[in-house]
Amino acid sequence: MKHIQKDIANEPQSLRDYRNNTPNAVYDGGNFDTQALKTALLKEQGYLCAYCLGKIGLELGANNKPKVEVEHVKPRKKYPKDELDYNNMVAVCNGLSEIYPDKVKVHHCDKTQGSEGKMNGMVELKKLNPLHKASSEDLIGYNLNGKIKSFKLDPDVEHDLNTALNLNNDSLMKNRRVIIDPGKGRPGKRQT
Repeated sequence: MKHIQKDIANEPQSLRDYRNNTPNAVYDGGNFDTQALKTALLKEQGYLCAYCLGKIGLELGANNKPKVEVEHVKPRKKYPKDELDYNNMVAVCNGLSEIYPDKVKVHHCDKTQGSEGKMNGMVELKKLNPLHKASSEDLIGYNLNGKIKSFKLDPDVEHDLNTALNLNNDSLMKNRRVIIDPGKGRPGKRQT
């Protein structure tokens, strides 16, 4: 997870117009087009998922779902007044790892399942927040196996990483291992 510095100047005019000109406007209202919003968030984040840092874009993934979705850092169901606030939005991947297409059940980022998973729409991260440096990259580090860990073994950070976001699943750890040490995790490469 990397700190995302929001800039209100990047907010698309279409979001402003929708918020200001639509009575009882809601994020998933029928007249709201998310394409310009997704494009603005992608550019602001360098086309990386706010949580797993995987590369994302507007194209469809192998699972025929868009590779990018809009995440509300403060959940919409819990904070309805913030659902159209650009400063509460980040771009995230579709939450399905594509490295193992036969294991479609590998959910992560905003698609984690269960009562403590982000998918239920009410789960707020306990400590991690990509919109605040002190609550994101200052709290975590990566080991050589590709695992993300809390610097201080904080149980709330560990909960966010492993339960709420599932950022240490095998697929994501393998992706990080290849970046940390390009010789690891690749078939046919000699490991030293």
